[in-house]
Amino acid sequence: MWARVVEFMLAVWLAISPFIFKYPPQETFLWANNFISAFLVALFALLSFLHPLRKIHLLTIAVALWLC
Repeated sequence: MWARVVEFMLAVWLAISPFIFKYPPQETFLWANNFISAFLVALFALLSFLHPLRKIHLLTIAVALWLC
């Protein structure tokens, strides 16, 4: 399940990227988009550790398409 750990680390990177790349404070859509996307990726990665929900991490594809 190391791939789920990597997905979680990528979610953390997505959450801190506005601070690293210094997004302007008035760009609230960009901030919200990053935080919501990071939350969803982290949620899907963590929920996939539960046996009945082990395939939920595939919903990360939808978040990736949204980010593209």
